[in-house]
Amino acid sequence: MPSKAVQVAEAVKDLLNAAPQGTFSMSFTAIRSYAEQRDLSALRDLTVTVVPKTRTEEPVSRGVVTEDVEVDVAIQKALAKSADPIAELAEKDALMELAEQVQAFFRFQRLDSPAAGWIGTEPNPLWSPDHMREKRLFTSVLTVTFRLME
Repeated sequence: MPSKAVQVAEAVKDLLNAAPQGTFSMSFTAIRSYAEQRDLSALRDLTVTVVPKTRTEEPVSRGVVTEDVEVDVAIQKALAKSADPIAELAEKDALMELAEQVQAFFRFQRLDSPAAGWIGTEPNPLWSPDHMREKRLFTSVLTVTFRLME
């Protein structure tokens, strides 16, 4: 059986891929991986990658422990080269909108296997200025946290 962090990451990927048509402004198929960033040539198309990040335990009372699992959801796309600054800005704006839609999508979500409930999402970063400047790559990473119920 895979680790709990891997199980949560897999469930998050499946949840994104099962979202009803029209939930997001751009279509994608999320993948699970151990690396948020891939080769630039593989990022010409919109890429959404789910990566297990952390698993923490904290005592709540004698003999009771809560387990939280964080996964990163990376939204990446190589930016088209354009002489038109308005078109370039529109492309970046559309990707920022998608990142916000994905962030909103996770609110109050529950996972079945493993049983877990959403407790928060943090953009980290909302977008990466370094990737945009150095690689012409839009990168937004959302850290999504689920509390295991088992």
